[in-house]
Amino acid sequence: MYDDESYEDEPSGGGLTIEDLVGKAAESKSETDVDKLFAGLKGRELFLKTNEEDKNQIPIVKVNGNLTAFILYTSSEDERLTTIYGGTIWESALNMLLNMNAVEGLMIQSSTSSAYVCVTKEKAKSLFLVSQRNSLSVTY
Repeated sequence: MYDDESYEDEPSGGGLTIEDLVGKAAESKSETDVDKLFAGLKGRELFLKTNEEDKNQIPIVKVNGNLTAFILYTSSEDERLTTIYGGTIWESALNMLLNMNAVEGLMIQSSTSSAYVCVTKEKAKSLFLVSQRNSLSVTY
């Protein structure tokens, strides 16, 4: 498992907060910290802005000048969210990205700092497949 004693595999409990996980992954850019973030997001609700004229549309941004992405905020209390916003579970956000033609990734934005982590569509596909495999059940 991980050598970080304060990390817990389940999103609930006394471990690091999602904001801590985003900050650590953004700062270190290490595969271990990014994987801890993804594990911490399992089943977690994230929040996104919606277009004020059409609530079924979400704003798309350019990250680092080249990646088109939508932003997921870690808290509904984030001041960057407008009065009209939506919520989605992590796994649903991955699926949403995979079904968007004009978008190449998503950005997980910490609600307590400027730290963020981007997920490309290619990485989202593997994360989504793993999440589906973990939720499958077999009945006889």
